Amino acid sequence: RNRKNIMAPKKPTKGKKEIVAANEVTVSFYVKISAAANVIYFSIRMLWMYESFSILHWIALGFVLAAHAGGNYMLRFMSKPTLSPTGDLIQAGMDLNMGGGLPEYCKDLVIFTSGLQTLTMISDLFWLLVFLIPVYIVYSLWTPLIQPWLTAGSEPIDERDPKAARKMARRERRQQHVKFAHK
Repeated sequence: RNRKNIMAPKKPTKGKKEIVAANEVTVSFYVKISAAANVIYFSIRMLWMYESFSILHWIALGFVLAAHAGGNYMLRFMSKPTLSPTGDLIQAGMDLNMGGGLPEYCKDLVIFTSGLQTLTMISDLFWLLVFLIPVYIVYSLWTPLIQPWLTAGSEPIDERDPKAARKMARRERRQQHVKFAHK
């Protein structure tokens, strides 16, 4: 018999070499974003607006530079391929262009800090947005990690099998209708 395939067509998967090439382009792109933000910031803020540069600017700049370096380092680390002693590709590393996961958070961090660093040349009040980084980290860790850990083992009794739930409900009803004998 000749049947038509009614299932959705399978998405083509990337080969290891394609993943390595795409990861190199992605890491290079995010390093360039960080470098561009730093060049713009240092050329304008340090050369033209140096009089308004205080110790708080240095502290905030150090935090942003650490975030740039950390995000780019993690992207480079996650995309690092594994090679055999002969130079053959064994593992391509994590696909950075796959949706979700830690690579997305690192890319978001680099984009956010680059934009933040550039916006601070307009007003110093944009430095307050630095406090959104820890809030975003806690938010991104809450659902997959923190909340399940906090709520582990606190399942309600009714979520067991239906027979046990009915039995427990019957037992509770009997206890409510117990009549006390008077002497």
